Amino acid sequence: LNFIRKRKRFGCGVGYIDEAITKAIQFTGTVSLNDNDRKSNLCGLEVVDREWAPMISALPIHFECDVISEQKLGTHIIFFGAVKKILVRKDVNEKYPLEWSPWAELIA
Repeated sequence: LNFIRKRKRFGCGVGYIDEAITKAIQFTGTVSLNDNDRKSNLCGLEVVDREWAPMISALPIHFECDVISEQKLGTHIIFFGAVKKILVRKDVNEKYPLEWSPWAELIA
């Protein structure tokens, strides 16, 4: 939290349905950096250092955001941000597009 608060920016990757990605995200979501500062190394995902914010290379889309506010939700903090840059892997293209989940419900 202090890292994000100090820099006033963060990155956000978009995952996809893949067993290894799902397990890695579950692991990183349940292990605190306070308990294990090597958690990103242990989950099997490569973390790429970027000037703006670290990026997980296995995820096809990465948003670089400025913090605009934060909100405490029980035992968690959620950061709200303004997207400044969107990075898309080169293998996401017309032949291999990202598609919206067929079971998702769109709301207006």
